[in-house]
Parts: sequence; C-alpha cells; structure tokens
Amino acid sequence: MGRPPLNHATTAIENFLRKHIAPEGNIVFYPLGDSEGLRQDADEYIPYNVVPDGDHCWAFWILYEDTTSYVHPDLRIEWLGTLYDPQLQTE
Repeated sequence: MGRPPLNHATTAIENFLRKHIAPEGNIVFYPLGDSEGLRQDADEYIPYNVVPDGDHCWAFWILYEDTTSYVHPDLRIEWLGTLYDPQLQTE
C-alpha cells in the first residue's frame, strides 16, 4: 500500500485537527501555501506543513518547533505534534 493521495491526507489531517485540537472553535486548518482554506469564514486560520515521508506516509506539523506527525496509507493519523497526547492516536 503506497502513500495516499495528498488531498486524502490533508482531509484526514484537517478532520483530526478540528476534532481534537479545536472542537469548539471556528478554526480553519489549511496546508501552508494553499490559500483555498482562507476563503471560508473562520475566527482563526492555522496553517500546517505537509510533505511526503518515504514511500508510504505523509509527514505534517503545525508549528516549526513541533515534532512531526504522520498520515499512514490507511489514513490513520499518528499524532506526535502540538499538544501531543497519546489518547489522540486514531485507530
């Protein structure tokens, strides 16, 4: 199983971040350099970086100082970044 398409990975990342990082806020997470997300009406816009990692995963992080987190081929999120909490790992 190879790396999932970028648009699938970014959807998985954004769903995870909205659910676990900003469940109550009107916050839009978007890939750095992609201004499409800025067209939505939100109280805050938070960019994240996403890059290929090997042949099977995408790596992503929100803050420059963050630990890198991963999107696996099955779109499972391995969260090791901002406010890392092992309870937030998707199954």
